[in-house]
Amino acid sequence: MTVGNGGGGGILIAANTFIGNSATSGGGIFTSSGGNTNTISGNIFEQNSGGAIYGTASVLNIIDDLIVNGTSGSGISVTPTTLLTLVNNTISGNSTTGNGGGLSVSVGGTVEILNVYNNIIWGNSASGNGADVYLAGTGSKKTFL
Repeated sequence: MTVGNGGGGGILIAANTFIGNSATSGGGIFTSSGGNTNTISGNIFEQNSGGAIYGTASVLNIIDDLIVNGTSGSGISVTPTTLLTLVNNTISGNSTTGNGGGLSVSVGGTVEILNVYNNIIWGNSASGNGADVYLAGTGSKKTFL
């Protein structure tokens, strides 16, 4: 599923199941939305190829999702431009030929804020760096708890 919203409000994707989907980036969801807030919450992503979630929104909230057994891409791959909130997710059994089998975060500038709390990110694999988590870039604040 590709979602984007160049105008008005943000996007909410909640309580869905994404199984066996395939795409180059974001086999489950590819989301970008200019300056809006995108929220992905309470979903199940299983056996997706190309990763479960690929996000580039300014404000991206990924909360209470199950992301398992994906191939050919990180479970979650994000390039936040302002704020990423990643809370209460389980990310396991995903694999990629790149970096960050479970979670790959690329911070492009110096203003981004990353809030990553109470996630289970375990048992993922990557042929590049960071089997479970890969973090690149600077940003103004990175909080992982």
